[in-house]
Amino acid sequence: MAGRKGGVVLLDEVAEHVEFEVAIGRNGRVWVNAGEEKMKFTLALGRALQEVDEKGLTVEEQREVVRGVVKSG
Repeated sequence: MAGRKGGVVLLDEVAEHVEFEVAIGRNGRVWVNAGEEKMKFTLALGRALQEVDEKGLTVEEQREVVRGVVKSG
């Protein structure tokens, strides 16, 4: 991601607010588990990861996305 400044902080930032598990496969697949009662959060985190990947968000832009994800958790 050429345009990114500072790296990916999304997962670290979300982990400060919500408990979840994540696994990333060698094939690029991402598994997120926050429990059945937090399905809305799991979906929001998946969309956020996709957005960060596709748009190459800066650290500050990622932190803004985290605020939305945490609200759903």
